[in-house]
Amino acid sequence: MKDSITIRTSIKPELKRFLLIRGSLLALIGVGLLLYSGVSIEVETLSHWGLAIFLTSILLIAWGLVPYRQITKMEENPNKIVITDDEMLHYHRHGKDVLTFPLSAIKEAHYIEDMGVYGITLTVKEKVPNPAISVIMQMFLFALKRRHKFDRFFPFFSERGTKQLKELL
Repeated sequence: MKDSITIRTSIKPELKRFLLIRGSLLALIGVGLLLYSGVSIEVETLSHWGLAIFLTSILLIAWGLVPYRQITKMEENPNKIVITDDEMLHYHRHGKDVLTFPLSAIKEAHYIEDMGVYGITLTVKEKVPNPAISVIMQMFLFALKRRHKFDRFFPFFSERGTKQLKELL
């Protein structure tokens, strides 16, 4: 019988740096728009456009900083793939078990790195449930699936983690 193994997500420093720089630039644009509109635009114009300018500024700040925050939270509490002694694969996201299926359902596992996103892809032999993911991630995965032909994708797992998983298959 195979030993239990836990594979954790691994955030690459270059991804974290990219998200920090992009997030800071977007946040600066949002703050700049807010300051410029507060200082330079007349009160009459602000009475009509002030709410839209404010919401756009807040959206830019959030759009910039939220992805970086999510990645740093994932570093503190990594997602996990746990393969138990009873040969079941459990995927834990944010500390909760969101997907479980038998190891025998996996046909093959591969590591991919595409457009700044990397992780483990699985091709399965039989139908396996989908973990709940956001609409934005679903759209991204649709394009990624067309290029790489896989059934399940587990983001931010390293190439070493893929090798560990392949050894157990």
